[in-house]
Amino acid sequence: MGPYVGLAGITTGSALVVSSIAGAGPAAVVAGSVLLPTFALWGQVLLFGGPGVAKSLGGQPADAVLIRIVHDVARRAKMPPPAHVFVVPTDAPNAFAAGFSERDMTVRRHARVCARERHAV
Repeated sequence: MGPYVGLAGITTGSALVVSSIAGAGPAAVVAGSVLLPTFALWGQVLLFGGPGVAKSLGGQPADAVLIRIVHDVARRAKMPPPAHVFVVPTDAPNAFAAGFSERDMTVRRHARVCARERHAV
């Protein structure tokens, strides 16, 4: 929840600066351009959970090898393993974790990083 409070503070401060310079209209645009996507993503996570977010990005459930690697990394980090692991077929180097509870935790990796990790194991 902390990052969302920080984002809200930065957005509020930016809107106040813009409103003092350019008026309320542009300030509303600044606030809306940050807050609306944030609330939309937050709502998606609350409604559909981590797996819903991963599936909306084209994610497919990971195979047993990748799941074992992710669970091993979590165990070594003394963290609970995610309940779901997805792979998104893209070359974009990116990964994310989503979910609000242990039963909902989801990790998403892109396909190229997964192939490198398997080769390294």
